[in-house]
Amino acid sequence: MSDLLLDPRCVFVSTATSQRDVFVDISSKLEMMGYVKPGFLDALIVREKEYPTGIDMSPIGPGVPSFAVPHTNPEYVNVTRVVPIRFVERIEWHDMVNPEAKFNISFAFMILNHLGDCQANILSLLAPGDFSR
Repeated sequence: MSDLLLDPRCVFVSTATSQRDVFVDISSKLEMMGYVKPGFLDALIVREKEYPTGIDMSPIGPGVPSFAVPHTNPEYVNVTRVVPIRFVERIEWHDMVNPEAKFNISFAFMILNHLGDCQANILSLLAPGDFSR
């Protein structure tokens, strides 16, 4: 397996129209690649329901796309990667700051973290030109 944080085989465009459908589609692909373990999908769904990961970018300015950073516990993951997902149609997601609020997102950056490090630490590794971790 590659040591890249961003693996070109794990960059997806999704035609799914719901959060659950995105999770089902991407989880099955990641499991076939050996990147996640059985149970990943269910854990991801439960984690997202309890702690939503949507980040509303509308306060930044009009036209700035909102996104999500879904993830789950390391015991369901075999590698550390960031999995970018672009949605063909925007998908409704719950807000990380205010879980009752919903908005539509265009992207998700799914974090696969088998080491148990803080998710923010994984994202901080994505400095320009430094994708080899």
